Amino acid sequence: MNSHHACQTLQVSRSGFYAYLKRRPSSRHVENEALKEMIKAIFYEHKERYGSVRITQELCRRGIHVNHKRVGRLLHQLGLYAK
Repeated sequence: MNSHHACQTLQVSRSGFYAYLKRRPSSRHVENEALKEMIKAIFYEHKERYGSVRITQELCRRGIHVNHKRVGRLLHQLGLYAK
């Protein structure tokens, strides 16, 4: 299926579709991707035993202040669960 048919099916203008493709990632998205890498490092550094609260505390000790709910959401997106 080409982009013209896909746009018709989804009822989206072609110009809007191509504008979406050219859009740069938001600052929040870039920040979340960097945060995911740090979360993975801490998670495996502590032998998969740290959950969102402990990872949040560890990030805070490292000077990165984020909410435990955000860390929990990112852990879920990564498919990481404490033992």
